[in-house]
Formats: sequence, C-alpha cells, structure tokens
Amino acid sequence: MDKLLDDCITQEEYDKNNERYRKEIKELELKESRLNTANNDYYKTSGYLLVLFENAEKLFKVANIQEKRQIVSLLLSNLQINDETIDFTLKKPFDSLLNKSKGSYGWG
Repeated sequence: MDKLLDDCITQEEYDKNNERYRKEIKELELKESRLNTANNDYYKTSGYLLVLFENAEKLFKVANIQEKRQIVSLLLSNLQINDETIDFTLKKPFDSLLNKSKGSYGWG
C-alpha cells in the first residue's frame, strides 16, 4: 500500500499483487488446515494403537481366530516356532513402546 501511495507501482500492479497474495494466503491456510487434520488423525491413531498395545493380552484372550490373526499380524513380524519357543519381532511403533515400558520398570 505504501508503494501505491508513493506512486512506485500502478493501481493495476497493486491489484495483481494483492490478488496473488490473497491466493497464497488461502493456499497456506488450506495447507495448515490439512496439516492440523493430519496431526489430529496421527494422535487419534497413536492413541488407538497404545490402547491396543496395552490391552493386547486381554483382547487376544476374548478374540476369535480371525481377530487373533489380525492382532498377531498387527503387532508381530518374523514369527517363528522353534521346538517349544516362539521367536518374533515387534513391529514399529510397538517395539519402542515395549522398550520404554521395560526401561520405566527397570526390566531392561
């Protein structure tokens, strides 16, 4: 606005720039809104996963066969049965949750 008043730019240039800036602001606001939505979805999903992880044993006990397969496939990878032991790898982020849990109780 100062440049317009100082006759550094024409009214037409000012209007073009003003329109361009308004569009950029709208685009940035839309991006911000999308990021906020994604952020909220991330926290909701993280919360659901944490509840699942904390209650996996209880859920597993009452689940039917198909649900048990889903729980195992969600939590574990590299599942192997060797004689009387079962070896597995916890999938991310459950592996770090278990490590934090062990550390907080002095187990690890």
